Amino acid sequence: MRLKATLILCLCTLLLSAQQKPSQQWLDQKFSMFIHFGLYSAYGGVYEGKPVTRGYSEQIQSFAGIFSDWYARTTKEFNPVQWNPGSIVSLAKEAGMQSIVFTSKHHDGFCMYHSDYTDFNIVDATPYGRDLMKELAEACKKGGIGFGVYCSLIDWHYPQAFPISSHNADPLTPEHYAYNLKQVEEIMTRYGDISEIWFDMGSLTPEQSKGLYELVNRLQPQCMVSGRLGNDFVDFAVMTDNEYPDYQLGVPWQTAASMFDETWGYRSWQDRGSVEEKVNEKIASLIRVVGTGGHYLLNIGPRGDGSVVEFERDVLRGIGAWLKVNPLNLSSSWKDDPEKASYLPAEVSQSVVGSGALSPQNATPLFGHSSLNYYAGYKSIIGYEWVLPAGTRKVTPEITFTDSETGRRIVLEIDGHKQPVTLQSASFKTERLPSNSVIWSKVFRKPGRGVFGNVEEEGAASVDLNTMGSEWELVDNFQEGVIYTEDIQPRESVIFLHEIVSSRQQTASVEITCGNGVYILLNGEYLTAHLSPARIKEQKELLLLPLKKGLNQLIIKYYNGFDETFSYGVNPLSAWKIYSQKLTPVTLDKKEEHAVWLRSGDAISPVSPLRLNNVKIQTE
Repeated sequence: MRLKATLILCLCTLLLSAQQKPSQQWLDQKFSMFIHFGLYSAYGGVYEGKPVTRGYSEQIQSFAGIFSDWYARTTKEFNPVQWNPGSIVSLAKEAGMQSIVFTSKHHDGFCMYHSDYTDFNIVDATPYGRDLMKELAEACKKGGIGFGVYCSLIDWHYPQAFPISSHNADPLTPEHYAYNLKQVEEIMTRYGDISEIWFDMGSLTPEQSKGLYELVNRLQPQCMVSGRLGNDFVDFAVMTDNEYPDYQLGVPWQTAASMFDETWGYRSWQDRGSVEEKVNEKIASLIRVVGTGGHYLLNIGPRGDGSVVEFERDVLRGIGAWLKVNPLNLSSSWKDDPEKASYLPAEVSQSVVGSGALSPQNATPLFGHSSLNYYAGYKSIIGYEWVLPAGTRKVTPEITFTDSETGRRIVLEIDGHKQPVTLQSASFKTERLPSNSVIWSKVFRKPGRGVFGNVEEEGAASVDLNTMGSEWELVDNFQEGVIYTEDIQPRESVIFLHEIVSSRQQTASVEITCGNGVYILLNGEYLTAHLSPARIKEQKELLLLPLKKGLNQLIIKYYNGFDETFSYGVNPLSAWKIYSQKLTPVTLDKKEEHAVWLRSGDAISPVSPLRLNNVKIQTE
C-alpha cells in the first residue's frame, strides 16, 4: 500500500513565538548555493609551497599550524577583485537554485562584512576595502533569490575566545558569547532580509543557544535558524557534512554538500576529475534530498581573487541544464494545519496494521536530527505513524506504558481527531519473564567512532564478531546489575554488544543506566537514542526488548558529551509493571485507510527525542 508521506513539522512551544516560521518562501528554497569564501581562500590549500593534505582547506590556519600573526598578515594581500556578486547570482539562477548562503565569518574569525567590533574584516584590513557581503545581499535581492549567512560560533582570532583545538567544539567564554551576540545583531540589522542563519561548531550552553536563537527571532522573525546552534534550539535540522539520510524526517531539514568531500574552501591542487561525472553525482544527490522532503545546499569555493573555479561553474551549469529538461517539483505545499507540511515529491511504502496492538515495531517512525553540537548530532525519533485498514468505523484507544513513561504528556491523533493525554494510570498488571527463558550471555566492547549518531552496526541483523580486523573485544566478568564508572574524555564514546539467547519470541525488560547519552539497537534495529541538553550526569530507563527466538544482539553506545567520567550498566528484570489507560472513543470517517499519529505533548523542541518506545496502543 502506498501513501503520500506527510512530514510532521511539530512546531512546539519553543517556536510558537515565531509564528512566521517556516515561511513558504524558505520551504520553496529546496536547492541553494553555499559559498565558502574567506581569507583562507588566498592560500588555496597550500602553505610554504606545499599542499596541506590534512583537513578542510578553509581550516588551513589550524591544520598547517600557521601562527595567528602570520595568518593575519594575509589580509594585506587579500584583494578579490575578480569577485562579481551579480555574476554569482546569475550562476545560482542558471543552476536552478533559489537562494545563496554566504560565509560571513568562518573559524578563523575574519569577517567578510564590515564589522564594528573588529578590524579583522574585509573593509578595514584588506586592499579590497569594500563590504563584499553587503554587495552580495543586494545582488540577491535584485535577482529575486533568497540570501542567508553562515556564521561560525568559534573564533580563532578573538583574544578572549578559546584557542584553536583539535575538534572545533570548544565552549564559549562569556566575553566571546557577548561578542557573537553583537556580530549576529549586525548581520540581522544591516543586510536586509536574511532567509536563514547557518550557525556552525562550538559547544554552547543551553542558555547561550537560547540567547542567540531569541536574538535572531526578535530581529528577523522569518529567519530560519540551523540546528548547529546546538541544544535543540532549531528551526531546521542540518545533517552532518555530506550526509544523505536514509530515514524519513518529520522536520524541515537540509543536507549541506561540498563539491568534493575533502574540502569546502578553495583547494588549488584538488583532483577534480570529469565535469560530466560530477554533474551526474550531484543531480543524483539533489534528487535524493529533494525527493524525500529535504533542502539541498551545494557549495562552491571561489579562489582568493574572487573568481569561481571553472570546474564548479560548469558543474552548476550542467545541473541547471538538466533541470530545464527534467524539472523537479522543488516547492512544498503548506497545509492549513500549521503542524503539518506535505512535501509533494516524497512517497513511502507503509504497511496497514490489520490486527493487534500498534507498537513502535509496526510503526513508520518519523525522525528529527537532535544536536547539542556538531559531534553530538543524531537522528531522534519524534513521532510514530500507523495506518488502520478500511472498514474500521469506531475505535476506543487503550494505551499501555511502563514506569519510564508515567507522567509524560502525549498527543494521539486518529484521522485528525487529536487527544492530548497525560500518561497517568492506577491500573496495571505485572509482567513476568518465564524462568530460564532468557540467558544474558557474552559481552563485547569497542571504542565508538565519529559523531554520537554514527553506529556502523545499525541495519545489520547480525554482527560477525570474528571478522578479520574486528575491534570487538570480549569483556571478562561483566556483571549485569552492576553500575560501572569509567574515565572518558568529552566527545568520546564506547559501544557494548550484549548477546541474549531467548528460548522463544517474547518481550524482555531491562533497566539501562547511562551518563550523558545513549544510542540503542536490537538486532540492528533502532530502539531509542537520547542526549540531554540538561547535562544529566546519570540516568536510568526501563526498556522493553522484543526478542526473537535464539540469539539476539543488544548494542548500546554510551556517549560522554561533557563530563570527565561516565556511568553505565545493564540490569535485566524478571518482572515489570505495564500500565493501561483508556482514551476517548473516536468515530472515524468513511475512508479507505485511517492514519494514526503519536507524538510528544511535552517536547521542548521539534527535534527532541520522543522516548515512548515502550508504548503500545490497542484500537479494537
